[in-house]
Amino acid sequence: MTGETMSSAGVIILVGAMYLALGSLAVASPASVDASSAGDGGLLHIPSNASLAHCPSSCGGVDVSYPFGIEPGCFRQGFELTCDHTAQPPKLFLGNTTTPIITSFDYNGAYVTMFVNITIEPGTNTYNKSWEWEAPAKGITIDTGNTFYVIGCDFDATLFDNVGNHVGSCMSRCYGEKVTPGGPCNGLGCCFISLSNDMIGFRATFVRADGIAPQSEPLHSGIMAFMSVEQDYYQQNTTILFSGWTNASNVYGADLGIAIMDQPSCESALRNNTSYACATDSQCRNASLGGYYCYCANVYDTGNPYLSEGCDQGYDPEHKEQCPTSCGNMSIPFPFGLKEGCYANKRFRLNCTADNITYFSSDYIDQYRVIGVSVEDGTLTLGNVVNNASSGTESMIEVHENGDYESIMGSMEEDFDFSMEYDIVIRWAVTNSTCQQASRKNNTKYACRSVHSNCQEVTHGRIFMGYRCSCSSGFEGNPYVQDGCTGSPPPPPPPPLFRTQYALQH
Repeated sequence: MTGETMSSAGVIILVGAMYLALGSLAVASPASVDASSAGDGGLLHIPSNASLAHCPSSCGGVDVSYPFGIEPGCFRQGFELTCDHTAQPPKLFLGNTTTPIITSFDYNGAYVTMFVNITIEPGTNTYNKSWEWEAPAKGITIDTGNTFYVIGCDFDATLFDNVGNHVGSCMSRCYGEKVTPGGPCNGLGCCFISLSNDMIGFRATFVRADGIAPQSEPLHSGIMAFMSVEQDYYQQNTTILFSGWTNASNVYGADLGIAIMDQPSCESALRNNTSYACATDSQCRNASLGGYYCYCANVYDTGNPYLSEGCDQGYDPEHKEQCPTSCGNMSIPFPFGLKEGCYANKRFRLNCTADNITYFSSDYIDQYRVIGVSVEDGTLTLGNVVNNASSGTESMIEVHENGDYESIMGSMEEDFDFSMEYDIVIRWAVTNSTCQQASRKNNTKYACRSVHSNCQEVTHGRIFMGYRCSCSSGFEGNPYVQDGCTGSPPPPPPPPLFRTQYALQH
């Protein structure tokens, strides 16, 4: 698949380990495998963890997660992997090809090493080289968050996508031997091209700049090119890139995305739902290049959206013994907590200072003082900020009448006032499941633990937020702990009064 032209005999191509396509620049990559039809033993339904319990979960130190799998009955149709146990350590390959998989592989995609080394002998004054890569399976894409880096002296690099569209260009100059190994990747010995769209393949060309004499002792005796998800690090400091040939130990890998390709979109997949891949409480999104993929909407989700257990939002209804239940004069009821193992998940983590001040912080809100916590009302009241605060991107879930979900993403600054002038009352939900889903799917994770408790669904206008718990009528306390609701049921209503009317006899 790699094309090359050269007007000097002093160019040698060496290829490092590559994921999915490049075995050697001198040999074409294997024929593409259609992810919608390849792989005997592939599944077209949503399996459970129990049904996959017999499946190998790793190969050669690389973890494997469904929809990928190694043995029949362990993978979604088209996502078969092969583990070569004759190698030491064992090596993982895509399907029955000789294409190696390196770093990690889960339901989100793969983190892989993708690079090429081109050696140029000193004195070579003309070259025109190219490097091509194409995913051997439909549904495998190079994510737009990756960056294409090229290290070397006095060349122009151009990147095209798999159909020949121009992606970008960059150039590197060394100006004699003035460049030192380090500093930013700004065109002095290093240049980069940012991706603006997902790609299923690319072609890169490297052409020696005209009119520049070759160095007798160049900074680096060749060109190194690689795709990497890391952006700021390499753009700000290239020291590690000049340490020698590019290999898996000194470059960050690239992110590859996946898509289910047996249907062209979420809408089509739902109409043909016998093969729909997304679990009940997971979300579906159309892939940029066709097909669709499944994902968990909540930032705290830890489950697999392709399994029947779905998106595990990490809620643990059990807490360890002897957890602190107060900070100063403020009570800290479960599911909130102050120490690891004492809160149900990270959303309910509070902090207690040495001055007995309780504060709340998260990935989006920095250290607001807590004024009150109410499990009865499902509210958390925050006061003045402890330090600078900001609101980031959060999500809410809207449930339509047919049960489908729609994720609404965006900054919460328009919905909440995070200024220090007013108290903030935050209404919270346990997870973004409905009561029916939470109580039937996995009872061990169900939050309403007290016998005398009820489940309530929480909304914000039209937006469905999830569910919370409350004590039954006549009971009070904490519905989130065993026997937390105490009291007695209200007396039954009196029986209705019946009046007998007699007809007057005249």
